[in-house]
Amino acid sequence: MLYVRELIYETGLITSRSMSDARVPSIESRMVEQKVSHRAKIYADSARPEAIRELQLAGYNIWPCVKAKDGIQTGIQLVQGRRLMVFRGSHNLQIELENYTYDRKSDGTWLDRPVDAFNHLLDGIRYWALGELRTPQARPGSMPKSARTNRRKY
Repeated sequence: MLYVRELIYETGLITSRSMSDARVPSIESRMVEQKVSHRAKIYADSARPEAIRELQLAGYNIWPCVKAKDGIQTGIQLVQGRRLMVFRGSHNLQIELENYTYDRKSDGTWLDRPVDAFNHLLDGIRYWALGELRTPQARPGSMPKSARTNRRKY
């Protein structure tokens, strides 16, 4: 079972107060407002390495998601294999869950790829699932089992 809660759902946030007007909120300021723990493991879209690095420097345990060739389908399957418990107040997440759909051909045949809409929060859930629910052997760049078991303990 996965418990999910929408904390921040906002466009136009900047990565640093030094980059823009102090009246424009930053991602970090929103995280502080929501009392996001610095110890919470966070997976972010790897397309924004500068934002990830800035939040790491601010003390957050945030890492880029691993995008693989089959990452979208694999992530969806990992999430679909579990029951989602959505906290009250997660209105945008509820909208995404109700409207998420797969693409269709012009003849109405379903395709095996989701429509790129109503997926911002769901992408975050998928990033977490890819980072935390895949077996170590299935994670790109993971250490082979033989190398893990043959290490010396000092």
